[in-house]
Amino acid sequence: MPRSRRSCRRTWTRPAARFPTPAWRTKLAWYLVATNDRMIPPPAQRAMANLIKRAALG
Repeated sequence: MPRSRRSCRRTWTRPAARFPTPAWRTKLAWYLVATNDRMIPPPAQRAMANLIKRAALG
């Protein structure tokens, strides 16, 4: 790989330790329960929302 390409690649690839906590862990988020969904029943959707610690709407 050419030297210019290696330096560019180093710029874009960083170890995960350098990044702060992901926003989805600290910011308020919502989970919309689709009551007419025919594949996943609403109680299962609410249970999934509880697992990811999000407020369920619906």
